Amino acid sequence: MSVDSRRLLGAVCLVTGAGSGIGRSVSQAFVRCGCHTILVDRDDAGLEATIEEVQMDPKLYTKSVMDVLDDQAVEQLVEDIPKQHGRLDFAINCAGINGKDCLFHDEPMDEIDKLLNINVRANIVLNRAEVKAILLPKPDLPFNPPLGISALELERRTKLAQSFKGAIVNVASECGYRSIAGIPGSYTISKHAMVGLTRVMGVKYGPLGIRTNGVAPGLIHTPMTNSTPNRDGVFLSIPQRRIGYPHEIADLTLYLCSPESSYVNGETVLIDGGSSQT
Repeated sequence: MSVDSRRLLGAVCLVTGAGSGIGRSVSQAFVRCGCHTILVDRDDAGLEATIEEVQMDPKLYTKSVMDVLDDQAVEQLVEDIPKQHGRLDFAINCAGINGKDCLFHDEPMDEIDKLLNINVRANIVLNRAEVKAILLPKPDLPFNPPLGISALELERRTKLAQSFKGAIVNVASECGYRSIAGIPGSYTISKHAMVGLTRVMGVKYGPLGIRTNGVAPGLIHTPMTNSTPNRDGVFLSIPQRRIGYPHEIADLTLYLCSPESSYVNGETVLIDGGSSQT
């Protein structure tokens, strides 16, 4: 990866949806970079698999089995992170579900409500709690500038590092920018909302030193997408002629939390192999 992982040492990161798919890979990436990572998922077995798959160092993770629909539990968890770990620097919101494969007017309203509650409302609660925790006073992280830069650039980068309070990354989707045949309408609506939430957070909290960005994956090899109808046909429509992998989303997420992305804020980055360009 291009991100200098030394610059994330000593940070504390929260990852929701850490028990599978993109959330699993993101969790493993941040632990690998030396962040103490709080792993959140309602699936305890999934969290254990995330931990065991890479033999995580017990000093670098905390497991929390929780349903993100529980507002009080979510708010308490985020509030307790600075108390227990001294700080919160990064929050990666991966938790989400897909809808039923049917015409929009056939989607049951109770299923639409459930999807919007998890994919949108829970992420609103999380983002609001996360900024409060990130803004609490904390020591600056160690700053390891790149080698071979000029004195002027070193001074500039040092000032930027000192003004940076933390980063939030929301997981949206290619469906946050367009409606795709075969994808449930409620899912597409929810991911458009995630793009909007990310823009709001970037504008409101950028002046306070928090950068909020999103990632918008296309078809990625996860349990959620493995049941996609006509996957082989979908592959042919992707310019790279392949499906993406969770580690590719994790690498982009690391970048969006790193000093290398210091002027990226309020943006949701498509990572779809070029499929949105066809």
